[in-house]
Amino acid sequence: DRGRPARTAAAVLPDEGRAAAPKISESAYWRLDGDGFFMEQRHELYLVDVASGATQKLYSGCPIARYTFDWAPDGTRIALTRSFADRPWIDPVQDEIVLVTLDGASSVVPGLPAGEKADVRWSPDGARLAYIGSDDPNDHRTVENLSIFVCSVDGGGAKALARDLDIDWTTSTLSDSSEPPPPLLQWRADSKALYAQYASRGEAQFVEIDAQTGALLRKTEGHHVLGVNQARDGQAACLMSAPTTPPEVALADLSGEVRRLTAFNKDLTEKVHFWSPTEFEIDTPDGHRLHAWKLIPNPETDKRKAAILEI
Repeated sequence: DRGRPARTAAAVLPDEGRAAAPKISESAYWRLDGDGFFMEQRHELYLVDVASGATQKLYSGCPIARYTFDWAPDGTRIALTRSFADRPWIDPVQDEIVLVTLDGASSVVPGLPAGEKADVRWSPDGARLAYIGSDDPNDHRTVENLSIFVCSVDGGGAKALARDLDIDWTTSTLSDSSEPPPPLLQWRADSKALYAQYASRGEAQFVEIDAQTGALLRKTEGHHVLGVNQARDGQAACLMSAPTTPPEVALADLSGEVRRLTAFNKDLTEKVHFWSPTEFEIDTPDGHRLHAWKLIPNPETDKRKAAILEI
């Protein structure tokens, strides 16, 4: 716009005759999508009274404001995860579990390994905590598998469960018809086992893990993605989808059987034919086999087709 006059500060805010004050940040988080606009402001943990709507700030201070939390069974405390690193995007990972009382007093659970900690869950007997995390303080982007850890509420003795399996407990599947379900981690009512779900080869399965031995029992099988909400009696309400089936509400019982309850997409699935993807594996020079699919528009024809590769 070389032919236009230069824009003056008064033209920005003509009522005040000046431009808006610049935003100044000394944190790399100004680059964070969406949240960066709020500069140095961070989320805080509040207690909300359901009846009156009154709020009370319980905890703050995490530089990236990433808190996952869970109530103690007796309702007197909350366990939360947070980073204590000054610059979490640069410094070694320094996540901890903090116990917070309803008057705002807090204490760190001592003796836990360094590394990421999230999705903390308090056992029904009140004695232990479970969380999804890592004990590698240099894995900033969690490129390694995250494990399920169990520790005492008093601290120390954190134990990784099912670590010998090539499973990442936060890996999710994603498609154009549904969002990825959040990680599931929940104690069984007797505090002896945990329920979780993991994604692998385009599927999400519901499993039970012995909290002492780490033995894993798959509760579901099949080419599906499950978004699970576990009930205290062991049953699980699910959002279940598959490569050719949009999400529907389903119920998984203690035997692992998944029973679909709804058919909201019946009109669509009866009118449109969905071709099923075909799985295959690719050999690589280092011996690692890659899992992949091919989706052919109409497998019944022999005509040559253009190929699109999506990584």
